[in-house]
Amino acid sequence: MSILDTLVTDRTQEDVDYARGLCLKGKDMTADELTDFLSSLKGMYNYTDLNRVETAVDYVATELVQADTDIRQYATDMGVAWDSAFEVPYDPSDYSLTVKTDWDEEDIPSATQMARYIGNLILIRDAIQDASNAWIPDSMNMIDYQIANDIEKLLIDVDVAVALLVATKEGLIRSALAVNYSGEIYSGEGEA
Repeated sequence: MSILDTLVTDRTQEDVDYARGLCLKGKDMTADELTDFLSSLKGMYNYTDLNRVETAVDYVATELVQADTDIRQYATDMGVAWDSAFEVPYDPSDYSLTVKTDWDEEDIPSATQMARYIGNLILIRDAIQDASNAWIPDSMNMIDYQIANDIEKLLIDVDVAVALLVATKEGLIRSALAVNYSGEIYSGEGEA
C-alpha cells in the first residue's frame, strides 16, 4: 500500500459539522465520540493530516526525480541516443524537498513551516502541465474541507500524471528505436 492510498479526498460539510459538534461538547463527549475525536476526524485538519500529506509530498517528489532517471535508463537500455524529446518537462533537481513528517499533537505550525508546506505543494503541482491549473491556497489559514480535499487529490493526480509521462516518453524511445531499424540505414541498403 502506498502513502497515496491513505490520502483523503472525500471530506464533506457533514464531517466538519460532526467534528465541530464534538469540539463544542468537550469533556461531555461519550466514550465513542472521544474515540472518534482522537482517531483523526475527516472534518478536522491536524497533525495527522500534515504528516500524511508531507509524506505524500515526499513520495511524489521522489517519483518526479525517479521518472527522469528511469527514462534516461530506458533510453540507454534500448540503445537509443538521448534526444531532447525524451526530457521531462521540469528540472528534477528542484525536487529535493524539505518535508516534516513527524508532526506531533502538541506542535503549532509556524508561518514559515506552512509557507514551506504550501511551496512544496506548488512545486509539485507545477511539475506537470495537466496539474498546473490546480489551485493551491496562499496560506493554510482558514482552509476548508474542499481545499484539504483538493490538496490531497492534487498529489494523487500528479502521481498518475508522472506514470503517464514515463509511459509516453518510453513510447517515444521505442518509436525512435523502430525508426533506426526500419529507416534507410537498415532497409534496402546495399541492394542492387
